[in-house]
Amino acid sequence: MAWTTPRCWTTGEVVTAAIMNTHVKDNFNVTAPAVLTTAGDILYASGTNTPARVGKGTNGNILHQASCAPAWTASPSITGITLSGVLDANGSIDFDGTTLAACASGAITLTSTSSSANGVYLRANGGTSETVKIHSDQGTSVTEGAASVSLLSDAGGVELRSTANLANAVNITNDGGTTGTITIFNDQGTSVTEGAASIELLSDAGGVELRSTANLANAIALTSDGGTTGSILIFNDQGTTATEGSSSIQLLSDVGAVGIKSGLNGAGAIRLTADAGTSETIVIHADQGSGAASICLTSDAGGITMTASSAVTVTAPLTVGVDDTGHDVKFFGAGAGAYMEWDESANMLEVRGATAAGPGHLKLTTGEATVVACDVLGKIEFQAPAECGTDAITIAARIAAIAQGTFSATVNATDLVFYTGHSECAAEKIRFTSQGEIGIGGANYGTDGQVLTSAGAGAAVAWEDASAGATLSGSTDNTIVTVTGANAMQGEANLTFDGTNLTLGTGNVIIGTCGKGIDFSASSHSTVTGASMDSELLDDYEEGTWTPVIADAGNFSNTATMHGTIDYGQYTKIGNRVFVTVYVATTSVSGISAGLVIKGLPFPVKSGAQNYGSMDFGHGSGLNIGGEVPSGYFEPTTDAITLREWDGADGTTNLTAAEWSDDGSLLGMGHYIT
Repeated sequence: MAWTTPRCWTTGEVVTAAIMNTHVKDNFNVTAPAVLTTAGDILYASGTNTPARVGKGTNGNILHQASCAPAWTASPSITGITLSGVLDANGSIDFDGTTLAACASGAITLTSTSSSANGVYLRANGGTSETVKIHSDQGTSVTEGAASVSLLSDAGGVELRSTANLANAVNITNDGGTTGTITIFNDQGTSVTEGAASIELLSDAGGVELRSTANLANAIALTSDGGTTGSILIFNDQGTTATEGSSSIQLLSDVGAVGIKSGLNGAGAIRLTADAGTSETIVIHADQGSGAASICLTSDAGGITMTASSAVTVTAPLTVGVDDTGHDVKFFGAGAGAYMEWDESANMLEVRGATAAGPGHLKLTTGEATVVACDVLGKIEFQAPAECGTDAITIAARIAAIAQGTFSATVNATDLVFYTGHSECAAEKIRFTSQGEIGIGGANYGTDGQVLTSAGAGAAVAWEDASAGATLSGSTDNTIVTVTGANAMQGEANLTFDGTNLTLGTGNVIIGTCGKGIDFSASSHSTVTGASMDSELLDDYEEGTWTPVIADAGNFSNTATMHGTIDYGQYTKIGNRVFVTVYVATTSVSGISAGLVIKGLPFPVKSGAQNYGSMDFGHGSGLNIGGEVPSGYFEPTTDAITLREWDGADGTTNLTAAEWSDDGSLLGMGHYIT
């Protein structure tokens, strides 16, 4: 009887006893109850499709592999063991292998119920290079109480202690990455007493070092985050040395910076205080820094104030800002509002006087105790030092105050000298002496009666004798002088001015420029409500004649036959107002069918509805208008007078050719604006 691969049945197949015995009965016989006979037996394969039985072991036995078959043993020799459940050892576990790996999908707990020292004892005893390592391979939590690796004691302390007399005898290292941290935290301790503080780093005989090899900001951070009155105290109880490099308390960085930072938004956030006596000092010292900023006091958003009860001394050059990025520098005076300021945005130095006292005051003084002739009391120089070339970099201009004698109780003679350069170092050009003299090009003060004259562009001024002057003839009181020739003047008897009136005894006043005239702006203009003055300049006057012509109102080129002898017009133009008279007569108006106009005005009528002018007629003949009265108006933008007639109470209508006889005539006058 052996195992047979189960048969694959087909639809409609006849089931026989032989088939059932081979594929069902015999196969069942190789399994229990034929093979597994006792409770606790284990079924295994002794060959291909060949089941076999391992009988149950005794209590405490361990199942192991022996000669390619499982077997029970009381004391096996095991090279490796993996537990999927709980390992409960009532005695001791002795591990003599090279590696012990305790791996679990859940937690691994080492628990001792012994109330004695070394209740749980992890020990490496293999040699000088041995280590004991507690490692969390994938845990990422840094939460207090749930960190990936936690050393906790609910009631007692936690001690990391080494009896080795070696550097780094106790080493706590975080090697997980650039953001890794090490936190030593006391959750409930409240003591701040020296020697019993909640967290203490103590060394009975040697030093205590906090050191970071990270090239990072905040490589070592001491933080107090307990509340508004929290503080950090670095205290040396007995040290007395103040020597650089061995002071009682030192904050040292071999290659990086030492930063002291406070997050307090208040006065005195960081305070360095010496409170031991009148000889105390606070020293901020850069021993080897050679850069322009070996020591920096920086405020990102506010100012920096240095307050002292006596003078502040700077023993080296003082620089504010850097090239192309400067800052305002202000020095205040004793008077309110007085200061001197370098304004970086304007690149300008300003000296301002006190609010109530007046102007800013810049004083240049000399330290010479015995001033003699030619000593310079003060000077201002102008130069372009960044230029290239011999002349370009020399002093281009200078103003200097130079003593002219030995100073004494009664002498302080000083000249103010102005120097300028043209293609050389600035040389003296003008001098104002202590006696009020003006020197040109040095001590050249001219002589009595000379005048300072110009020699033209590119030449210096010079003292020269005054010319003989001009002659004047015919002058009487109030006459106006005119030039009649070289150095000759004439008093005009017919042109006088008595201080009030200008009188022209003969001749005319000629306006030589178009648009100019007599300005009456000194006179009062109209102040009546609604009236508006446009111009007070009388800029034109003209008299003349013009030729009037009767024409068709619909077509000015269609004209009547004029009389020729008695047709005339006259005009007077004053400013923009034209006054006209007209006498017009015809011998025939044939060919004119519409209204009538008189064209040919000397100036066109100004455009605009406000510029219609009125024409009045005092005589007429040859008109077929019954009892009506002829009239007319000046048509804007044209040179014509439109003829109208008054039709009783109906107003006016056009005067037509049918109402004008061939021998008709009109005489009248009017005015308009041009």
